[in-house]
Amino acid sequence: MTTSFRAIVLNLVALESGILTGALGELAHAAFYATIQAVNPDLSQRMHDAQERASFTLSPLNGFVQNHKERTIRFTTGDAGWLRITLLDDQLADAFYQHLMGQALPTIRLGEMHLGIASVFGAPGSHPWSGFTTVDALRALNHPR
Repeated sequence: MTTSFRAIVLNLVALESGILTGALGELAHAAFYATIQAVNPDLSQRMHDAQERASFTLSPLNGFVQNHKERTIRFTTGDAGWLRITLLDDQLADAFYQHLMGQALPTIRLGEMHLGIASVFGAPGSHPWSGFTTVDALRALNHPR
C-alpha cells in the first residue's frame, strides 16, 4: 500500500559525448524501467503489464543542449543536467533507492548514452523540485483539526 509520495531530483553528468534523437520521453521511461528491472524484475514486469496509470512520472531532461526543432539533445563528456522523478508507490521507491545505493556512481542509460547520477535530492527543501509527503499529511491539509 502506498503511504508516501516522493519527488526526487537527480543531478546527472554525461559520461560520454554523443547525440540523442527521437522520442526522448520514451527513452527516459525505458531507462527508468531498466533501472527497476535490474533491481526487481517482478516489479518491473508488473509495471510494464499494468493497464492502469503509471505510479511514477519523469520530467524532461534539463540543462543539456537541446534542439527542440530537430528533437535532439547533445552531450559532451562532463556536461551536467538534471531530471525529476516522482514516485507514487512505496515498493517502486524502495527499488529505485536500492539501485542508487548499489553502485559507487549509479548510472542511467538513455538510448546509447550513459549518464552518471552525481547527486540525489529528495528531502523537502533540498531542491526546489524535490520533496516528500505522506497520505496522512495530505489528508490533514483538507481536514485541519
